[in-house]
Amino acid sequence: TAFGVPVRLIIGGRGRDEFAERVLYLWKRCDIREVTGVDVAAEFDGAVVRGVLDPDEAVHEAAWALDSVAAETVEIAESVLTPAVTMAAITWARGKKVMLHAGAIAHPETGRTAVLIGASGTGKTTATRTLATQFGYVTDETVAVAADGSIQSFAKPLALMPDDRAWGKRQHSPDEFNLLPAPAQLSLGALVLLTRDPEGPEVPVVRELSTIEALPLVGEHTSYFGELDQPLHELAALIRSVGSVRHVTYREAATLTDLVAELL
Repeated sequence: TAFGVPVRLIIGGRGRDEFAERVLYLWKRCDIREVTGVDVAAEFDGAVVRGVLDPDEAVHEAAWALDSVAAETVEIAESVLTPAVTMAAITWARGKKVMLHAGAIAHPETGRTAVLIGASGTGKTTATRTLATQFGYVTDETVAVAADGSIQSFAKPLALMPDDRAWGKRQHSPDEFNLLPAPAQLSLGALVLLTRDPEGPEVPVVRELSTIEALPLVGEHTSYFGELDQPLHELAALIRSVGSVRHVTYREAATLTDLVAELL
């Protein structure tokens, strides 16, 4: 389940059992369960992703023709599956919620959630992973916010660049980093626009943005923004509900802990 969207995974190929075992492990915080020998297509209402684990090149070509994902090894399959599931859920939910490219962590008791907005490669996942040892892990990828400010978890595997290779991110279960689970009920508590500067200040610098400043900066990190009924009005309403967007320039993720605690 990705931020409330059911996603059906159909896994095939000669390595399907090993692949399925890893999927069940990596995605277990997303309410994943194994269903075999049952055709649930008739009553299923959600997104669908097909995965094929097989070294045969012909199988790959057929898989892509069917808009599926294919891979030669389990590790490659894992790295391809994660964005495929995310995109399938985003596409299915388009126009229903404001979807932000962001990580998110929640107060373990109140469920108030800090949304950490940033582009890929800006340290968003590292910041989420670091903070989620003290706050509940909601997601490191996409946050979908309803009009009333409610949020549903997408506790997917964390994708991090490994040190031992130059291609593809490696997928990690949240359990590998001892990340805290998020409460069942989540609500928007803060919107934080992250800028990581390795040579920046030791103490994070925070600047509150006016709504008119924040709209384009946050808007560029949304998905299917134009398919909302009133995209600018809806995003402005979310910004006003938390007071303002905080633009935070920081050097190391660990220095964000006190700031987030104060915001939540």
